[in-house]
Amino acid sequence: LFISQPVSKGAVRYGFDEFGVLRDVIAAMPAGMSLSIRLHPRDEPHKYDSFLGERIQISNASTLEGALSEAGIVVWMFSPVLMQARAAGKRAISYLPHLAQGDPLPTNRIGLTTAVYEYGELRDALMHAPGEDTPSFRELFPAGATERVLGVIDELLARV
Repeated sequence: LFISQPVSKGAVRYGFDEFGVLRDVIAAMPAGMSLSIRLHPRDEPHKYDSFLGERIQISNASTLEGALSEAGIVVWMFSPVLMQARAAGKRAISYLPHLAQGDPLPTNRIGLTTAVYEYGELRDALMHAPGEDTPSFRELFPAGATERVLGVIDELLARV
């Protein structure tokens, strides 16, 4: 699943845009792999028509969650949707070619999402089994955080 985000107006700032990233993803796709494109709410409906074909289509899922549930791998640059994909157990690839500044996605730094900075690494990342060699969402964000925070607050209030 390719998550669209209209960054082309800021392409100079980032060093890439959604069209170049999509071209790279399509070129790197292994045989037999297909790709759905999830449009951003601000995207024009026919924005990616020139890319569509037998293996490339626009996702017809009515919700983002529906599109994620149908995906095996989710690819984008730096959207929070990548974290949502990992929480749903999907492999999430953050592809940032020719990055003009530091990596803005904290989940790349902690290994929750897979950062790919060079086109040559993209095909291997796409072929990699989902979730393999990446920490699970629950390893990094264990359940019960709310209860732990409330416990700390209760302890602090008890001291007053």
